[in-house]
Amino acid sequence: MNENEKDINGVSTEEEKAEDVKDTETVNEADEIKEDTQTASLEDTEADETPKDSIDTESTQKQESPTEYTVARREYSPVSGESEYARWSYIEQSARDRKAQKKSNGRGALVFTAVMSAAFSAAIVALILALVFGNALYRPEKVVYEEKIIYVREDGKTSGSLSIPEISEKLDPSIVFIDVETQNGGGTATGIVLTADGYIITNAHVIEDAVKITAIFNDKTEYEATLCGADEVADLAVIKVTPSSPLIPAEIGSSEDLLVGESVVAIGCPAGYTATTTEGIVSAVNREIEIFDSDGRIEKTMTLLQTNANINPGNSGGALLDMDGKVIGITTLKLVESGAGINYDGLGFAIPITPAMDIIEVLKTGGESYGGSVASKTPSLGVTGTIVKKGVLNPSTNEKSPADGFYVSEVAAGSSADGIIKAGDIIVLFDGKPIDDIEVVRDILKQKKAGDKVTAVVYRDGSETTLTITLK
Repeated sequence: MNENEKDINGVSTEEEKAEDVKDTETVNEADEIKEDTQTASLEDTEADETPKDSIDTESTQKQESPTEYTVARREYSPVSGESEYARWSYIEQSARDRKAQKKSNGRGALVFTAVMSAAFSAAIVALILALVFGNALYRPEKVVYEEKIIYVREDGKTSGSLSIPEISEKLDPSIVFIDVETQNGGGTATGIVLTADGYIITNAHVIEDAVKITAIFNDKTEYEATLCGADEVADLAVIKVTPSSPLIPAEIGSSEDLLVGESVVAIGCPAGYTATTTEGIVSAVNREIEIFDSDGRIEKTMTLLQTNANINPGNSGGALLDMDGKVIGITTLKLVESGAGINYDGLGFAIPITPAMDIIEVLKTGGESYGGSVASKTPSLGVTGTIVKKGVLNPSTNEKSPADGFYVSEVAAGSSADGIIKAGDIIVLFDGKPIDDIEVVRDILKQKKAGDKVTAVVYRDGSETTLTITLK
């Protein structure tokens, strides 16, 4: 290879050699600076072990202080365009860092304080607005609740679990419209389905003198009914129909432990209308009601439930129910007005179901009953007449009376006095008491029952005679 080819293939020319020398000096100088920088970054314990040829004498003398280090650092100067050496101190940089951190912390505290103050102020404003404007700021949607109160007694019995609409629906197929035909006309009343095979409860006065009884159900189905039995004293009767499909009987409850004030519902057929529902309370229990005959005499005394649930003509034989929809009574009568022309309202009465069921079971089989524990027939003496005074004109004879007492003008056939007391007798004493008023006799009879015996002293044919009478 010739000499020119050697120059071309990079063996080196003179100019290239000169450039290599210059580059070598620059590299050595950079290596020296690099060694200075590495030495300055060591810990105090490592500074003494640093090789002497890695830094110059002047740099070593300036690192004699154990608390401050300086580093010779080469930086590019945009002014001269050349690299220059700059000095940097750890202590000065640390001071600058702490100052910057403190300033930053101060700004953070100010921001936090401002945010919390704004939040507190907003809460105070919201509270003031709520107190001042109240419902104007908050208007919840109106919600309607159906409230049902159930009372629990000390014995654990509740006031019932059904609403009035539920009771009405439950009893709808068990309340019967009864149409009665008599020789003198007829009337309408109510009945209660007792059994699925057709036994129905009603009042005795409903079917009195009936020649035809028709039971009409809520689905307009009609059946002709026959009378099984009646107790006129207790005012109870049982009739029977033959249904084409099983009937739905009413649920029978108990009247034994009813309390005054308990809620009740009455369902019947007043004024010819089908099942009508009214509500009320138990106004009284064991109320003794005297029933008078057409002559004003006490016919019987009944022990009944009193209620203010509306009862009207046609309700007879209907159901008085507790709030479980169970029958606790059979509605029978209502006090409308007294003989003094005083009108009454809210005085309805029902036969308590517990003693009534004892009678009903007898009547179902065609047996006889005479009031049971529901009513007691007041025995009657069976005489009519007037009070007389001795020596005073007797209006019945137009003569002066020979004695004080009750003058007998007539004796009813088959009565207690029939065959014992005669017309024209003057009853001087009755059960040991002098008779100066007709109420004396009535008061005595109210305390007696059929079968009791009483004595009567009568003035007859100029003398007094003592008689014994068995009451009927």
